[in-house]
Amino acid sequence: MLRAIVFAIALAALGGCSVHPLPQDVTGYNTYQIVSKIRCEARDAVRGYAISFIRKKRPDLADALKKGTIGFDKFDRKQLDPETLKLVDRYARAEIAYDFSFDITEKNDVGGSADFLRTFSRGPLKLPLTAGMDRERQNTRNFRISDTFGDLASKVSDDYCVHATKEKNWIYPITGHIGLAELVGTFLDLNQSGNLSPKEGKTVRTIADTIEFTTKISGSAKPTIELTPVGRDFQLTKAGLSFSGSREDVHKVIVALALPADEAPRGAKGAGKSAKAVANEMIDEQIGRKAIDDRRRLEKRLLERLE
Repeated sequence: MLRAIVFAIALAALGGCSVHPLPQDVTGYNTYQIVSKIRCEARDAVRGYAISFIRKKRPDLADALKKGTIGFDKFDRKQLDPETLKLVDRYARAEIAYDFSFDITEKNDVGGSADFLRTFSRGPLKLPLTAGMDRERQNTRNFRISDTFGDLASKVSDDYCVHATKEKNWIYPITGHIGLAELVGTFLDLNQSGNLSPKEGKTVRTIADTIEFTTKISGSAKPTIELTPVGRDFQLTKAGLSFSGSREDVHKVIVALALPADEAPRGAKGAGKSAKAVANEMIDEQIGRKAIDDRRRLEKRLLERLE
């Protein structure tokens, strides 16, 4: 009996957590599927604004694109008037870069306890025995990808976007709709109005959002078993297990948008850089700014505790 209980404790300890925590363990979507959702959300936003540009002069063509009668991959640019064509071509070369970070921490604690009883002439003697195992697993996955607006609109297919959704996920937001249409719209609107100016030393106009979601899940259980002792030898009379676990998923994506390099003023510093390079620089700035802000918040909390 004792051997069986110890085996049960060991089995529970081994099966309670992932050796390599991954997003799909709890979200139901793997990294590829999460990325495809976000890229497809960006694609739909870009297509929507392209249709709005085209609608001003060619409402018939805009309706055909919206209904799918004409696919963006089959779209003939020669059907556009010169003004609309210039506008569409300008933003087709714009770059959108994404920096993904999945930071997962999983904790699993398994404890076991047992009471042994032996009958003596002077009364019973209890010998408590306890054991436990605390484990923690952590995984940080980080990578960066990029697209041009033109490639998003014309090359990202519906088959690739099979997991795309327009619904928000309130438990694991990064697996649902995260609101990229607003970011793309702001970028285009500000550029069209001329209010989004390049920073000093930058080659193109840029905008970036850092979108971070944190989800924590925890739980515990304490099953027990109690037996009636028989005879004079050592016997197991009571045994119990305790399980507690928690998981914290910090999902972050930084999205940066940049206009083509030739949009920079002549003679500007680094004017030869591509839109992709500038979008990646903007992401690096966002990461650095976040690190500084985190350090300041930590310093503030430490000072408050000392006061």
